Amino acid sequence: MKVIFGHGQRPISHLIRLRTGGKQTHCGVLVDDKVIEARGIPLGEWLKHLLLDTPYTSKHGVMETPLEEFKSKYKHTEVRYIDGDANKALELLGKPFDMAALIGSFFRINYHNPFKYMCAEVVAHCMPTVEKSNEQHFTPITLYRLSRKLKRSEM
Repeated sequence: MKVIFGHGQRPISHLIRLRTGGKQTHCGVLVDDKVIEARGIPLGEWLKHLLLDTPYTSKHGVMETPLEEFKSKYKHTEVRYIDGDANKALELLGKPFDMAALIGSFFRINYHNPFKYMCAEVVAHCMPTVEKSNEQHFTPITLYRLSRKLKRSEM
């Protein structure tokens, strides 16, 4: 399956690079001209929701994003290949984003809600060799290292 990786200049991208030691900070499964990705919640909005029970206003969770929109958000993107079934990503559409797991990962706390997803978990979910209980251990950089460049026939 085709997976797109990106890295940007937003503060969260810098934190992810610092934590994972890799350039790639986000990933998603490419299906036709759309990217199935888990988009996060802005930290301030998440805190307001958590502390004041205010409703979310931003679009977040597992969603389809047009390819060109995805590319426009990142300084650099690259499409690569990983063994997997892209249709499994479609099954996750509408699932919530796992903000607590993202924050926990920065403190090296292995927390995972099996009903919520981060971007790398969406990709790992589609891989035949990854068990559900291990999906949260993947990061964009570990997936990048497991992937390979596309052959001309796959482009």
